[in-house]
Amino acid sequence: MHSADDVIDLIHLADSPEPSCRSVSVRVLGRYQPGILTGHDLLDCEIVVVAEESLSASFVVTSSLRT
Repeated sequence: MHSADDVIDLIHLADSPEPSCRSVSVRVLGRYQPGILTGHDLLDCEIVVVAEESLSASFVVTSSLRT
Protein backbone atom coordinates (compact mmCIF):
# COMPACT_ATOMS: atom_id res chain seq x y z
CA MET A 1 0.00 0.00 0.00
CA HIS A 2 1.26 3.44 -0.90
CA SER A 3 0.08 6.53 0.94
CA ALA A 4 0.37 10.22 0.12
CA ASP A 5 -1.71 13.18 1.34
CA ASP A 6 -4.03 10.87 3.37
CA VAL A 7 -4.85 8.91 0.19
CA ILE A 8 -4.10 5.18 0.33
CA ASP A 9 -3.51 3.08 -2.77
CA LEU A 10 -5.31 -0.08 -1.70
CA ILE A 11 -4.70 -1.93 -5.00
CA HIS A 12 -2.34 -1.00 -7.82
CA LEU A 13 -1.93 -3.23 -10.88
CA ALA A 14 0.43 -2.17 -13.68
CA ASP A 15 2.07 -3.81 -16.66
CA SER A 16 5.46 -2.13 -16.09
CA PRO A 17 7.11 0.20 -13.55
CA GLU A 18 7.34 3.12 -16.03
CA PRO A 19 5.26 6.25 -15.25
CA SER A 20 3.49 5.99 -18.63
CA CYS A 21 2.43 2.34 -18.19
CA ARG A 22 -1.12 0.98 -18.26
CA SER A 23 -2.53 0.58 -14.76
CA VAL A 24 -5.61 0.22 -12.58
CA SER A 25 -5.69 1.49 -8.98
CA VAL A 26 -8.21 1.52 -6.16
CA ARG A 27 -7.51 4.44 -3.84
CA VAL A 28 -9.12 5.18 -0.45
CA LEU A 29 -9.66 8.95 -0.25
CA GLY A 30 -11.04 9.09 3.31
CA ARG A 31 -14.19 8.70 5.38
CA TYR A 32 -17.52 9.58 3.75
CA GLN A 33 -19.23 10.76 6.95
CA PRO A 34 -16.72 11.37 9.74
CA GLY A 35 -18.28 11.32 13.18
CA ILE A 36 -20.48 8.25 12.91
CA LEU A 37 -19.55 5.10 14.80
CA THR A 38 -16.27 3.54 13.69
CA GLY A 39 -17.78 0.12 12.86
CA HIS A 40 -20.32 1.69 10.51
CA ASP A 41 -18.02 3.73 8.29
CA LEU A 42 -18.40 4.47 4.62
CA LEU A 43 -15.27 5.26 2.66
CA ASP A 44 -14.81 7.55 -0.33
CA CYS A 45 -12.80 5.60 -2.89
CA GLU A 46 -11.59 6.23 -6.39
CA ILE A 47 -10.90 3.79 -9.22
CA VAL A 48 -8.17 5.14 -11.51
CA VAL A 49 -7.56 3.65 -14.97
CA VAL A 50 -4.53 4.76 -17.02
CA ALA A 51 -4.36 3.51 -20.64
CA GLU A 52 -1.62 5.85 -21.89
CA GLU A 53 0.31 8.82 -20.54
CA SER A 54 -2.31 11.22 -21.91
CA LEU A 55 -5.38 8.98 -21.48
CA SER A 56 -6.73 8.24 -18.01
CA ALA A 57 -10.02 8.23 -16.13
CA SER A 58 -11.11 8.12 -12.51
CA PHE A 59 -14.40 7.06 -10.95
CA VAL A 60 -15.36 8.10 -7.41
CA VAL A 61 -17.29 5.48 -5.43
CA THR A 62 -18.43 5.03 -1.83
CA SER A 63 -17.76 1.73 -0.11
CA SER A 64 -18.79 0.34 3.24
CA LEU A 65 -16.11 -0.73 5.70
CA ARG A 66 -16.79 -4.15 7.17
CA THR A 67 -14.87 -5.19 10.26
